Amino acid sequence: RIIFHAITAAYSGSKTTTVQSGDTDVAVQMIHHFQQIDCEHLFMYRGKNEQVWYVPIHAIYSALSLLEQKYCTSSVLPFWL
Repeated sequence: RIIFHAITAAYSGSKTTTVQSGDTDVAVQMIHHFQQIDCEHLFMYRGKNEQVWYVPIHAIYSALSLLEQKYCTSSVLPFWL
């Protein structure tokens, strides 16, 4: 559902989308579906209280090679989070 809402937000004209989740599975799905989400900046908001940060999904996707972007597996994620 989260990916669907991010796609809908981008389709409605949002250039920056932030998804709140602490689950790395969501981050992997966001990287995998980044082209379908079609926004300039995509962030995942993580943490609670004073320990919060934004994971720049768009930067992670851009750092991948074309082959990695095509197959985009969860094995790339631990290097970024």
